[in-house]
Amino acid sequence: MMTDHYPYRLAAVYPDQHTADTALDTVIATVTDDIRAVGLEPNASDVDAAIGQDSVTTGETLTRVAAGAPELFVSAPVVAPLIVLGYGGVLGGTAGSIHGLRLREHVFANLVKDALRADFHVVIFHAASATARRQAATALDGTLSGH
Repeated sequence: MMTDHYPYRLAAVYPDQHTADTALDTVIATVTDDIRAVGLEPNASDVDAAIGQDSVTTGETLTRVAAGAPELFVSAPVVAPLIVLGYGGVLGGTAGSIHGLRLREHVFANLVKDALRADFHVVIFHAASATARRQAATALDGTLSGH
């Protein structure tokens, strides 16, 4: 299962294919540890496989749950439409870019699916280590508007 070898997930939401592709290329060029990347276009099929499912069972430690919480990066032009879709409370209703927001599993998956349905592009990264997650997060943060 992908989440066993790649327990860390990050996703970034972009308004167009060009910025999504740029983010994908930037992260792949930056991360030195093991990472897998998936670019999703609006209305993509098999989104669940790209997102991956949480493999943490009740018997596992809370540390693993907290460490594996998916992170979301949102480009500034995407924030307002996601708030309109009902994610204002999750995103904090900010007008700027969201950086590295940790989300619960179901919120992460639903937000990714809703962003795709709303014609946004999503890039998802599955990282094998905390080092790869940090490197990817830093690279994604640099791809957001205003940087």
